[in-house]
Amino acid sequence: AENGLVKFSSYGDWVAVEKCPGSIVSSFYYLYDVRILAGAARVMGKTADAALYDKLAAEIRTAFNKEYYNPKTGDYADGTQTANTLPLFLGIPTEREGSAGGRLFDDIVYKHDSHLTTGIIGTKYIMELLTRNGNSDLAYDIACKTDYPSWGYMIANGATTLWELWQKREGPSMNSHNHPMFGSVGSWLYKALAGINLAPETTGFEKILIAPQMVRDLRHASGSTMTVRGEVACSWSRTETSIRVEVTIPAGSEAEIVIPKLGIRDIRISEGGKPIWADGKFLAGPAGIAGAEDKDGAIRIKTGG
Repeated sequence: AENGLVKFSSYGDWVAVEKCPGSIVSSFYYLYDVRILAGAARVMGKTADAALYDKLAAEIRTAFNKEYYNPKTGDYADGTQTANTLPLFLGIPTEREGSAGGRLFDDIVYKHDSHLTTGIIGTKYIMELLTRNGNSDLAYDIACKTDYPSWGYMIANGATTLWELWQKREGPSMNSHNHPMFGSVGSWLYKALAGINLAPETTGFEKILIAPQMVRDLRHASGSTMTVRGEVACSWSRTETSIRVEVTIPAGSEAEIVIPKLGIRDIRISEGGKPIWADGKFLAGPAGIAGAEDKDGAIRIKTGG
């Protein structure tokens, strides 16, 4: 590191449509790694090490903003999607650099008609970042595109496996027609559309967050994954006036199930035919349902515990 940043870069944001400086990718991972080390130290009870890495992380964050944020444009570095996505994903911007989120949104929607210009690194984080920031509809729009550059463009041009490049190329000019390069969208399908997530600050699916994103014209989705505790699954469907959610939670795990209100009035929720929410309040009764609250535009139901 030099003055709090790692500027060495070889591949950087590999095969991006619009390249961003490789040093911003390296410095992003430097901070990410240091935060992981701080967390690992806390888990192991090494408080002195945790404090050391927390201090280093704060120094890197300060150096990152000083080096890469451009107050004249409101962007990081050259304003590419990756350059703004990486610091936003780690929460690097302070209030001073808060314009980066809006700049990223405008770049995707207005400059590129809801297409990505990211490479392997930016693509990995951008869909999750958009979902986290309340822009699941935009992430869905991106996932459904069929013109260049998009996953749908690959399918429309005969792909049965993911390409290493967004571009359609043949022969030696195509790096690979079977590559995990942009496969992170699969994770987004599970986390966002099926809604299967680890709860924050937990491990091993001890606590689970089920938060399906019921976006745009999508009327149903389902997914499941086998965890160390057993199967976790979510299947949902909706009409104009109702939502049905079926969830599988392993024995011994706790879960929060987030059901968006979607503008539906006089919401009533039942579990196994028994009411658990009516007239704006939780109704105790069904076994396994620990509570519920109306928060952030959704009914959040707690199970287990």
